[in-house]
Amino acid sequence: MPALQHGRKTLHPDTTVFPPYSCPSHDPSPPSNVSISPVTSITLPAYRRLISTLLPIRYPDKFYKESIADQSTSSSVALCAVYHDDPRPQNGKRKRDALDSDGGKEPNVVAGIQARLEPLPPPPPPSSFPPTSSLSAATPEEEPAARHPEYQLYIQTLATLAPHRRLSVATHLLRTLVLTALRAHPDKSITSVYAHVWEANEDALAWYLNRGFSVEGRVVEGYYRRLRPAGARVLRKAIGLHEYLDARNIQPPGPSSISGDKNPSHEDDLAAQKAPSPASLDDPPEK
Repeated sequence: MPALQHGRKTLHPDTTVFPPYSCPSHDPSPPSNVSISPVTSITLPAYRRLISTLLPIRYPDKFYKESIADQSTSSSVALCAVYHDDPRPQNGKRKRDALDSDGGKEPNVVAGIQARLEPLPPPPPPSSFPPTSSLSAATPEEEPAARHPEYQLYIQTLATLAPHRRLSVATHLLRTLVLTALRAHPDKSITSVYAHVWEANEDALAWYLNRGFSVEGRVVEGYYRRLRPAGARVLRKAIGLHEYLDARNIQPPGPSSISGDKNPSHEDDLAAQKAPSPASLDDPPEK
């Protein structure tokens, strides 16, 4: 893969990039006539059609059953962006429209995102070699306490209809996904969100980098069966204090934004994201 240019940095295939933390003052919001909400039985048909239209991937029925599962008990989080004919009023109330089951219209789903919560692998056990001297032996009081299990969010699908890209819809879906997972699982320590991206998809790679993600490790060779080159990049973003405070509606000190968008003018140009399992599902279209 040729080196990817990102600002003044050159991303080589075996380079891990850790961008500096930034707190942009711009907190992107979707247009006033687009609302973000969990996928329900009402929006599921349109959500499923969106995914199947933009991604030639044969998702199993189990994937869509998880889309509408109770987020507090399921490991899956699925959100959709619905376009409304009329802008949302300031008071948050709306006359009967596309979201109403008796409104006579199917919800107009224009974007969607789905992720699953995964436990992080435990750290390697300490060395089994005995201490070289009695001075280096730890006393029972010095033994480290058991670590609390940590979790990560894996983005399985992210898709936006072309007319609604560059409007911060996908950015807001990503932001809301993290907050929804934190609120649905307050007892779990969720430390990061990550995704696989086709190594030649420079638009998608730049989209994630502009939203605070870092390229992690080397290219995962052979991840895509039907694309050439067949490798994938792992992009990861840490979930930190600001996200947890925002999820609990606590105002952090000083200016902050959890969007991580380091280039607010570079809006949503990402059409789709990789499927849950490269071994069982088809690959996304070439871009």
